[in-house]
Amino acid sequence: MLSHYPKLTAILLTYPIALFVFAAIGPTAMHLIVEPFGIGGIFLAGALYTYGFTASAAMFIIPSFLPDYPVILIALVAGIGATLADITIFSLLKGNLKNEITKVSRIPSVKRVLRSSLLRHKSIRNLVGFLIIMSPFPDEIGVAFLSMTKMDAATFRVVSFAANVLGVYLLVSAGTLLY
Repeated sequence: MLSHYPKLTAILLTYPIALFVFAAIGPTAMHLIVEPFGIGGIFLAGALYTYGFTASAAMFIIPSFLPDYPVILIALVAGIGATLADITIFSLLKGNLKNEITKVSRIPSVKRVLRSSLLRHKSIRNLVGFLIIMSPFPDEIGVAFLSMTKMDAATFRVVSFAANVLGVYLLVSAGTLLY
């Protein structure tokens, strides 16, 4: 099965690798690495928060700005960076994962879930997309859910910004336990 979905497998492997790297260098060293980047670093880390191969690293980079910036500022700036990255995904949706997401959606059990009466409702698909974008998992999947509902670009920008700011806010709030 892993050979059928090499990109998704690689993305899943980035999470334990990022955890290992973060655990190896620790929060203090991570802070010293990101501190010189300032607000621009928060913005870039927010953009990294959305993409498959970089979301796991961003999950540990974003909270390391805590000693220097308030939670709400980090959430807003990273949210803007993440939203701009999501807009790129939304407008193109031809990223690295599209073919594999399509393959996964053809698996009989996944197809049943996607065609279930619950997911037929536009509001449920929007909620699922919102929750995926909010999480530190690749936004391509959440954007795919939102694009299934034929959401217009202006509404998508608002939904993406709200989901990213809320997700980063929760992530950074949890990070206060480390800093």
